[in-house]
Order: sequence, then structure tokens, then C-alpha cells
Amino acid sequence: MLTATPKLDEVVRRHKPPVADNSAIAVIEVFQGRERKLTKEFLRLQSHYLFQEHFCLVRRPNEKGNVERLIGFARRNFLVPVPEIRSLEVLNTQLMERCVTDRAERTRGKTGSKEELLIEDHAAFLPLPKQGFEARRLVQRTADSQSLIRFDDNDYSVPVKYAHRRLTVVATVSDLRLVFDDRLVATHSRCWERERTFFEPIHYLALLERKPGGIDYARPQESWNLPECWGLLRRRLEAKEERQLQRYRLALSKLDLLVLDELGYVPASKAGAELLFDVIATAYERYSLIVTTNLPFENWTEVLGGERLTGAALDRLTHRCPNETTQLETKGESDRLQDAKRRRKPR
Repeated sequence: MLTATPKLDEVVRRHKPPVADNSAIAVIEVFQGRERKLTKEFLRLQSHYLFQEHFCLVRRPNEKGNVERLIGFARRNFLVPVPEIRSLEVLNTQLMERCVTDRAERTRGKTGSKEELLIEDHAAFLPLPKQGFEARRLVQRTADSQSLIRFDDNDYSVPVKYAHRRLTVVATVSDLRLVFDDRLVATHSRCWERERTFFEPIHYLALLERKPGGIDYARPQESWNLPECWGLLRRRLEAKEERQLQRYRLALSKLDLLVLDELGYVPASKAGAELLFDVIATAYERYSLIVTTNLPFENWTEVLGGERLTGAALDRLTHRCPNETTQLETKGESDRLQDAKRRRKPR
């Protein structure tokens, strides 16, 4: 409201308080007479401009008749036909231009134009505060495991190091500022739709530097147009990862027996499934391999992500199995559970 009507900040500083409706943005509870319990944001507005509130009585429309008349005048003269705009900034510019044009008009019964009468009214105005008033909303939110903050049913990203941290959301009509302690950590354009997700790819670079294999599959990078130099950086990251993988393969090649315990306890990502297959393929016909799992073979696609990769892994695992004796199925409670029960028994 303050943005759309630039001179309202002067009107509210008059010695005579303006009449206000009992709007939910200003009034929490209505008591007897004109006593009201005011909202925190209205009190902030009031303390900034130092004006006395004056709310109309309930079911007394005659008290705000002039307000209703002025609203109707503004709607008919400034908003008909309904303007087609791209943003609130464009609407505010149009409204300002029409208000300035309207100042040249003369009101019925008055001797001068609105512009001339406004000059006389300035004598009743009080000086404005040097610092402007920011209409905004403050809430506390916790970033989730994906470094996303939910506000008004939309998700906004923050740098990954603030995942699971509590941040302050400063929401204005046009943007969203995310603050941790006294530091501004992220800024987004505010969305007034619902169930949208907004990623800032830069927020996830620290994570992708450690896991460059996720670059092709990470949601924040889906619509990011990277510069040409990114290709060189990516090749360097992948080469570093490849060197680590080569050292890991060398260590595995020196084993006589490798045990993959509890396969399928946690589903693997696409990159993780490919690395798991690489371990199985490396062990094939080179050293012994034992796999423990609570999943039957037909459910291994939940771990490896696809029938083709699962079939290739099972082919290598069962190729040298002479009979079913090398595939053992156990029933009953696990050794860990039995051991825990024994420890809990009183001696």
C-alpha cells in the first residue's frame, strides 16, 4: 500500500489521524469502543511514522463513507479498464503518473486545483523520518536436507553449509532475503504462486566439488547455462575423482576376499549403482566375493536401479557358482539382535 501510493506516508503524519478499517493486517482483536489489539507489523508502522490510530466502530459504515468514496474514485479513474502489467513496479509507475495528472483537476466547490490545495495541506504535515519504512514479514524457518527453506508453500535454496540450520526469512512484496545470525546468505525473487521450487545453482557448488559425478543429475543444475570454461573445470574434477577410483581399485585387487555386507540397506543413486557394479566386475574371477542382503534377487533392481545393470551384476556373481550350496538363505533373528537381547538380560 505504501509503495503504490507514494504520498500516503505524508498523509498518515497529519495531526488528525486518518480513519482506518478493522483489517486483519492491522487488528488482531476488537474490544469495546475503539480499543483494539494491534498486529506486530502495524505497531512497527505506527512507531516508525508516529501517528495515532483511529479505527472505525463496528457496523458503523457512515464513519468511513469518505474513504469508500475515495476508493471508488481511484478505482474508476485509475484502474478502469483493468491494467495489464508485468510487475508491481510497472503498476506503481502507472498509478503515480495518473495521480500527478489528476492533480491538475479541480474538485467541485473548490477554488483551486488539487495541486494548489496540496501545497496548502503541506503546512499540516510533520517531517518524515530520514530512514524509509520497509514493508516486510519476518519468520523463522529451518533448512531441510536439500538446503531448501519453505515459505508460503514455496521452496527456496540456501548454501549447502546451512542445511538443517535455522534461518530468518525477510519477505517483502518483491523479494526474499535469508539471514543466518547477522549474515545475508541468500536472496530470491518472491513467488506468489504455490508449490514451486527455486534453486540457486551456486549454492550447491561446494557439494558438487566433492561429488562431481552428480553434476548431470542434480536438480539445481538442470536449467543452468554454464560458460565454456566450465568444461575444463569439470574435466579436472572428474580426473581427480578418477585418480581416487584408480587407487581404490588397486587396493581391492590386493584382497583375497571382499564382503559386501547388507546390500540394499540404503538405495544407491545412479552413480552409486554404477560404482557398485564396478566393484563386482573388478572382483569377477580375480578374488572371492561374499554378498549379504535381505533382498531376493528379483528385488535387486531397487538397489541397482535397472534390470540391465542388475542382470549383469547377477551374471558375474553366479557364473562360478557350481550349485545352490554357494547361495545360502538364513532364517530367524539376526546375530546382532540376539546378542543385544543377551546383553539386556539381568545377570
